[in-house]
Amino acid sequence: MTANPGQPNLAVTAAELIAHTGQPISPQARAAMEPLSRILSREMARYIDNQMENIYAQRPEFSTNELFVETVREICRYNITAFARIMAGSTPAEEAAAIRPEAFNSGAMMSKAGISLPELLEVYRRGQALLLQDFLGQAFGELEAASPFNEILHHCMIWWSAYVDGTLAHTVDGFVEDYERLRTHFQARRLRAVEAVLQGRLTDVAQASAELCYELRAAHVGFVITHPSGGARGDFESAVERFVEHAGQAFGTRHTLVVPFNSGQKWAWVGASDPREAPSLAQCAADLDLRVAMGGPARGLPGFITTNRQAHYASLTVEDLPDIPSFAAYPDVAVLSLIKPDRNRIRAFVLDQLGGLASRDPRMAELRQTVAVFLHEGRHAPRTAEALHTHKNTVHYRIARAEEARRRPIQEKALELELALRLVADYGDWTLAD
Repeated sequence: MTANPGQPNLAVTAAELIAHTGQPISPQARAAMEPLSRILSREMARYIDNQMENIYAQRPEFSTNELFVETVREICRYNITAFARIMAGSTPAEEAAAIRPEAFNSGAMMSKAGISLPELLEVYRRGQALLLQDFLGQAFGELEAASPFNEILHHCMIWWSAYVDGTLAHTVDGFVEDYERLRTHFQARRLRAVEAVLQGRLTDVAQASAELCYELRAAHVGFVITHPSGGARGDFESAVERFVEHAGQAFGTRHTLVVPFNSGQKWAWVGASDPREAPSLAQCAADLDLRVAMGGPARGLPGFITTNRQAHYASLTVEDLPDIPSFAAYPDVAVLSLIKPDRNRIRAFVLDQLGGLASRDPRMAELRQTVAVFLHEGRHAPRTAEALHTHKNTVHYRIARAEEARRRPIQEKALELELALRLVADYGDWTLAD
């Protein structure tokens, strides 16, 4: 038999199995299987409910995920219907043997939902055992004149389930141990290669790309990701993976690289030249309880280094803010990153540049906001009025009052004035006069 195009060859076909045993299904046996097929079809809804209760018992939070619930129900319905058709003889052996994505596509969904491989196999094993137990109970109760064969079948199924339980545990343990060993070894090699690139010891682009498994010729956006709440390592790892996956989707790329800087911080790169999805990334970081700093887009190996440094500078800069944001982009904090956070010097600079505008009075706060917008809009009163949702005459009035409080014109040392206003906005009230 030739497998369906695009379908994975996950099992031997029914025809191959029959040929191997040399025992094709007789008409009498096929006829005896028809009542079993009717039981499966009739009891399908109850079987599916039992399967869902099995999942909820292990992960109660999934009961509120409508997409998850509906997808798993459809998978159960597909599998039970397919098996019932096989038993009834209405599906040819060649067609029945091709395992379709509908039968197993919950695996990727459960992975995205944070279910580990051992949990996934445990859910599957419990579900199969539950279905088998329920089905056999119905079959024995409804078939005429149970024979010794039924008893033998019943015990064989129990023994088989016990055997699967034992081998499954060892299989999972071996998989996890080997996977972690290989993953740790691969991550260590990647981390050494990243360090060599960032320190200028590895400058050959082709060699570096091969060692990183990441194309360095393209454009990149760098990230520094930390866990502000200091949660469990597994939770942090999962949250970082989900954030980077979201960033890749937002930028339309699968070109990503993540390495651990320390136990509480990860460095990441995503292939992108125009990070227009910053609002989406900010929301994602907040939802995942992460603190994310993002560098600007840069190209090639030098850009790989530059965007990482910018993300690092942005991360250090926001640590000194009174309310640390969950997401910070380097272009938004570039000016602050140039200033050493010496509180006394910052406060002295603000008081000198703002004069009376440095008062904590709410009226002065309104004047500071107007001046900041006025400068940002190129000293254009109509645009300032539009941004502040007020009249341009109000803008002129506030600017005049601000100049009186500052005791000098707005255009005098305008750059220093704009920087002082930015410092107040970012660092908060401690920069103002008592």
